[in-house]
Amino acid sequence: MSRPVIGICASNETASWTVWQQQPAVLIGGAYVKAVQQAGGTVLLLAPDDALDMRLLDMVDGLLLPGGLDIDPSAYGAQLQPGCESIDPARDMFELALTREAFSRNMPVLGICRGLQVINVALGGTLEQDIESRLGTLHRPALGSLAEDSAHPVEFAEGSACAKVAGAATAVIRSHHHQAVHVAGAGVAITGTSTADGIYEALEVSDLDFAIGVQWHAEATPGDTFIPAFVTAASEFSRHKATAPAQP
Repeated sequence: MSRPVIGICASNETASWTVWQQQPAVLIGGAYVKAVQQAGGTVLLLAPDDALDMRLLDMVDGLLLPGGLDIDPSAYGAQLQPGCESIDPARDMFELALTREAFSRNMPVLGICRGLQVINVALGGTLEQDIESRLGTLHRPALGSLAEDSAHPVEFAEGSACAKVAGAATAVIRSHHHQAVHVAGAGVAITGTSTADGIYEALEVSDLDFAIGVQWHAEATPGDTFIPAFVTAASEFSRHKATAPAQP
């Protein structure tokens, strides 16, 4: 059986490697790649592209939206507030367009951290720009760390796809975020909340086969079941594509 191809959106960064120092780079965290490969998927990196060529999705069976910078508030009709951090509007435009196109194809989509927020904004939802100023640092206790001190429990809505994937009513997760869903987008069901403070931690798009966002870093959470479930859904999508009649 062929492995499903998972497109992972990359980000424009400045990085150093071997003899090259502080060079423009297009990258994703290795943990995402490793988690997808261990779940049985093949990874294709999707670099931000102003052309917004949706034929990119012809090459993949599932779309993974990873963590990263804050989304430009103008993407959801809001003004930039002091708590909002670095943004990359070009990346936002690329990922939002890919996400909407993936939804139109009923292609499996998994959003992780920022990726959950992309899903919500793609469907007309809004974000709270800085939960830390209101609640403190439970969700991002140390910059650049997903250590045990970021772990906290999440409760899933009974009967939700997220509860089914988790295999339990609750889970202990590791997060690194300072923004969160404020108003849910059209068709978005909030199906996971932090038991400590009620912050929305998981969502799903009700009328799609597999469109889930998790606010935590599934790729770094021991015993994660969300990435394997996503890769399985992508495999099923691939089989459906292979047997679907050709379009006239």
